[in-house]
Amino acid sequence: MSDPRVAKLGDLLVNYSLELGPGQTLRIDAGTVAVPLVTEAYRSAVRAGANPRTRIEVEGLDVIAVGRPATTSSCSCRRSIVSRSSRSPQ
Repeated sequence: MSDPRVAKLGDLLVNYSLELGPGQTLRIDAGTVAVPLVTEAYRSAVRAGANPRTRIEVEGLDVIAVGRPATTSSCSCRRSIVSRSSRSPQ
């Protein structure tokens, strides 16, 4: 069961802030802490006829891969970025 406040925020983001429509692509990059909002934004985008794409970054994987945390200068700080694009008919 999702929190109705988060569902409302996802709907507001997709339908009011971004004004997504059919055929548009929504890309959501976020960390695991944002999964509830990502889920609701995804749900709202599908209902609007858009094509949502997600990328969830699991915190701590850089420590496993390298043995130490990545620094701000060496990592891409793109968390919680929401962007949209429209596809041109070809």
